[in-house]
Amino acid sequence: MRAKTSVKTRTASSRCVSGFAGLLMLVAGLFVARAQDASLDTSRLPRVGGAKEIYASALTTIFTSPNPVIATAGAIDSALAAAGWQKYGAPAAATSDNPNMRMLSYKRGRQALGVFITLAPAQNNATSVQYNATPLANDLPFTNDATDIVYAPDRPSLSLVTAQPIDRTLDFYRKELASRGWSLWSRKLNAKEVADGPSGVVHERGAYADYVTDSKPTVALVLTIQAADAGKFKVELKEWPIKVLAPEPAKPANNGPRVLEAGPELSSLPAPKGRMQGSGTSSPSNRSMSASIDADIETVLAFYRRELAAKNWNEETASVAADQATVAFSTSDGSAVLKLERRDNLTSISLVQRIVKPPVARNDSVDALMKQALQMATQADALSPATRTPPAANEPAEALQALAGSDAPVPLPSTATNIETGDGKLEFDSTSGVQSVADFYRSVMKQQGWQSRRSVINNANMVVLDFTKAKKTVSFTIMRMGPKTNVSAKGSALESAVKPTDAVTASNAPVAEEPAPATAEDLQPEDNSGWPVPKRRTMVANEKTPFRRELTSEVPLRLTDVLGFYRKELGKLGWTEDNSKAVVAQDNAALAFNTSEGQAALKLTYKNGVTSVSLATRNPDALAKSEMAPKPGQAKLALVNPNPGEVIVTINKKTIKVAPGVGTKAPDGPSLDLPPGKYRFSVKQAGKSYSDEIAVGAGEVWGLMFGPGGALPMKVY
Repeated sequence: MRAKTSVKTRTASSRCVSGFAGLLMLVAGLFVARAQDASLDTSRLPRVGGAKEIYASALTTIFTSPNPVIATAGAIDSALAAAGWQKYGAPAAATSDNPNMRMLSYKRGRQALGVFITLAPAQNNATSVQYNATPLANDLPFTNDATDIVYAPDRPSLSLVTAQPIDRTLDFYRKELASRGWSLWSRKLNAKEVADGPSGVVHERGAYADYVTDSKPTVALVLTIQAADAGKFKVELKEWPIKVLAPEPAKPANNGPRVLEAGPELSSLPAPKGRMQGSGTSSPSNRSMSASIDADIETVLAFYRRELAAKNWNEETASVAADQATVAFSTSDGSAVLKLERRDNLTSISLVQRIVKPPVARNDSVDALMKQALQMATQADALSPATRTPPAANEPAEALQALAGSDAPVPLPSTATNIETGDGKLEFDSTSGVQSVADFYRSVMKQQGWQSRRSVINNANMVVLDFTKAKKTVSFTIMRMGPKTNVSAKGSALESAVKPTDAVTASNAPVAEEPAPATAEDLQPEDNSGWPVPKRRTMVANEKTPFRRELTSEVPLRLTDVLGFYRKELGKLGWTEDNSKAVVAQDNAALAFNTSEGQAALKLTYKNGVTSVSLATRNPDALAKSEMAPKPGQAKLALVNPNPGEVIVTINKKTIKVAPGVGTKAPDGPSLDLPPGKYRFSVKQAGKSYSDEIAVGAGEVWGLMFGPGGALPMKVY
C-alpha cells in the first residue's frame, strides 16, 4: 500500500498524513518543537535550488541541498529575510568555526524558527537542512529595521539596534507590549499610565519605560533606549523585580552617608547586603560576580573600596562619574576591574578578577598585566580556523573523573576550564573530546539517579544529552569548537540550584507565584480543529494521524481551573468520563474518556504557574484494520531506513537487514512483534556500529528510525 502525500493539501493546525514515515515524522516533530497559536507550517518555508525533501510537517521539515553548508546557509538566510524573518542570536552564545555546521534562529511576528544546517554523510555528503518551529515562552517584539538582535525566547531578554527615533520606538513598544498583556507603568503616578500619557521617560542619554502585567505581579519589564553609533539607538528589554518601580528613597538628612554592610560573597568576591540580584562564576584563571542594588554609585564604591582593601587589593586607577565608575586593582595573584553603572534607580555591579600564575608582584602596573593578556590573546588568535585540525571521528575515548571542589549544581569533568555559572545556565570548555565528555555525563548522571531521554543529535562533533530526575531537567550540548570542546547546559535543575553563598539572591529573586483565579473570559472556549482550548493560553499544537490525535497547550492558570474547563467542555462534545480511572493531585491530573473517536486521555501537569495540557485520542478500530496492529498482549516495532545505505539491526536475538528507503513511504519495511519489556539492540550503519535500548508496552506501536546520528524510537500508538 503506497500513498501520495501532497504538501499543498496540508493544513497548519490539523494534519492527516499518509504513509508510515509520515506518522513517524509527525511524532518526531513533537520531540523537536511545539507550534504557537499563530501556526507555523515549516513545510511551506523557502528552500534552495536542487533541494530534495526527506520529510515535512508543520513542526519539522528536513531536506537536502547540493551546495556546501556555508553557501546553503547564506541562501536560506537571504530567502528567509526576504520573507520577513529576522535573525537573532542567543545571549552569551558560542560561535562555531566548523564549516560543516550552522545553527540559526529567526523570528517573524509571534512565530520563531530554528534552522540546523549540517553535512550529511548518510545522504552522500549532501547538506542537510532542518527547520524546527520554536516555542516562545516569552514573546518580545522586534522593530522592523532591527539589527544586532540578541534574544532569549525562554526568558524575557532582548537587545537590538534601531534607526527609529526615540519617540517612535517608545510608541512601538507601548502598542506591541500592550497586545501581549503588558501595561505601561508611570513612576510619577505610581500607577498604570493613562491612555493619553507619554510612552516613556526621555532624558539626555536616551529613554526608558516600565511595564507590568497581572500574570506576573512580582516582576517588571524595563525598556531602555541609549544612543549608539551612526545616529542609531540600542534598545534593551529585561525583566526586573517589581521593587525597581518603587520611587528612589530620599537620602537621610544630617545622618551622614549611607554605609552598606557585607553580605554573602559570590565566588569568593565581596557582595553588599541587600542586593536584589546576583550571580558568580569561578575558574582557575578568573573569578567574577555581578549584582544590582538600590544604592547610589558613591555608596557602592565606598563599600568595595573598604572590602577590597581588607583583602589587600591595591587600587591602581579610577574613573568615577555621577552614573558610572570603573576602578582597576592589582592583587597578590593577578588583577581586577570593578565596574558600576547607575540606571533606573539601581546600581549594577560587575567585578572580574583575572588570576595570573606565578603570582604577580604588587608593584606590577596594570599596563604590564594588560600587555600580558594581549599577548595571550594574540597567540590564541594565531591559531586560525584554517590551521586548526578537526577532531578525528574515531578519537580515543578518555575516562574522565569529576572535578574536585566544584560548587556547580551538576558534576564537572576534571578537564573543565573557563567555567561560568549563573542565571540557570552552565558553560565550560574542555580539552577532552566530545565523546569523552558525553560518556562522562552518561555515567555520572546515571550514578546520581538521573534518567536519560533520547536525543536525535549524537555524532562525532556534537552530542545533546537530556536528563530528568524528580521533575527537574537538565540538557547538555557538547560541541567541538576548534581545538577544544564547549559544553553548555540549561534546565530547571540549574535554575533551582542555590548555593549557601547565594541565600540573599534566592530570597530576593522573583519566584513563580500561584496565578490568580481564572476569570470567565480566561476560560472562554475557543475551537481548535473541533476540540476546545481556553482563550487564555500561550501555546497550542494539534497533530493527527490515522491512529491517534493529540492536542497540546500551555495555559497560565491553576490546574483546578483548567481541569474544570475541560470537564465542562468535553462533556458538551458528548464525551463520557470514566470516573473509576480519574487521578487528581495537587500538581497533576489524569482523566479517561469514551468518545465517538475512540478512547481519550486528558493529562494536566502544573509547574511554575503554568498548566500543561495533553488531550489525546486513540482509534483502535483504525489500527486493527491496518497492517500495523500488534498481536494481542504484544507490541509492534517497525524499522524505517531513510538513508541511501543498508542498515543491519540485531534485536531480540534476530538480525535484520533494512534496505535503503524502506518504510519511508508506506509500512513496507520489516517489523517485529515483541513481548512488553526493554530490548537492547545493535546497529551497523555506514561503516559504524552502535547499540541502544528501547522499552515497549503491550498494545503499543513503535517505529525505530535510523538517522545519521543514531536510532530514534518513536511511539506511533
